[in-house]
Amino acid sequence: DGQKISKSIGNVIDPNELVATFGVDQVRYFLMAEVPFGQDGDYSETAMLATANGFLANALGNLQMRVMSLVHKNCEGAVPEPGPLSADDEAMLEAARAL
Repeated sequence: DGQKISKSIGNVIDPNELVATFGVDQVRYFLMAEVPFGQDGDYSETAMLATANGFLANALGNLQMRVMSLVHKNCEGAVPEPGPLSADDEAMLEAARAL
């Protein structure tokens, strides 16, 4: 919130608590997106949430529009019924499950 973090002031932020609250990926994304390399950054819960929500809204909105456009263009505007899985499909699913 624009205030320097200091142990003497008592406004230290525990990174373990941040990760427990927001998740490691969201904390990493916030730090990479919002804190200039080698410089001081500004943190607040509001900024953390706004960064994540903005990214999700843009990324998921973009994905949804692309999928809907593909369905409209290539499937006559209707999601097709799934067919049987090929060996390549099964291999990809098995690799994903092993992650």
